[in-house]
Amino acid sequence: MKHLFLFITCFVCYTCAVEVGTTNGVVSGVQLLTGDQKVNVWRGVPYANPPTNEQRFHYAVAKDAWTGRYNATFYRPNCYPGYSLDNVATSYSEDCLYINIFADNRCLSKLCPVIFYINSSPYDLREDPKFNENLIVKKFASKNFVVVVPQYRQGIFGNLDLGRSTGSAPYNLQLWDLIQALEWTNHEIGSFGGASDRVALMGQGAGADDVIYLATSTRINPSHFNRIIVFSGIAPILYHPSQKISVEVSETVGVS
Repeated sequence: MKHLFLFITCFVCYTCAVEVGTTNGVVSGVQLLTGDQKVNVWRGVPYANPPTNEQRFHYAVAKDAWTGRYNATFYRPNCYPGYSLDNVATSYSEDCLYINIFADNRCLSKLCPVIFYINSSPYDLREDPKFNENLIVKKFASKNFVVVVPQYRQGIFGNLDLGRSTGSAPYNLQLWDLIQALEWTNHEIGSFGGASDRVALMGQGAGADDVIYLATSTRINPSHFNRIIVFSGIAPILYHPSQKISVEVSETVGVS
């Protein structure tokens, strides 16, 4: 009987819908229970239109509005990784510019500080060994924080280098995606319980490098964040020169 009761409790918890309004439309997420704390989770909220077809290798464009309720109860495919695409899982896609949000339920009545976390690799948040959903919920989102985890282009899709930055293939799309995600966060996070004037950029490894790049960039509005948290980041000026690789890939796929 005890096991049956626990099952029902978990079932009810995972089916509680949490809806908020954004500039784009209504977003429907789920409410989880950890200990005696409620945590609201919105998975796969789009912050930009899909960077596919004509928009491939272009700057991210803010997401168009939708009608009805957007289902943010499950994760969307992540961006392709920056390493080899051999045996890549089907959980990757070019349509990948989404944000995952975890918020203490108490933040809906009193806005909470925001952690904008940049993953070092495009892991599924159900499987990421360093920063997965369970850890986020237990260590952060249940303790009066809102955690935002953006997905962003990496590898050839995020760092194409054909020798010069052009309108058809601008440099540093990876960082521009993160800037777009941060701008979306600044405009919309209040609906999810986050305080837009208390945003900390946090990253580990390659994600920490991105935090440093963003924190020192003149292309980002400095009011969009007021703290940075860096784990093992060095942000070298030249990380891995990508021009030679970009040209080789272009030739391989028949682009001239």
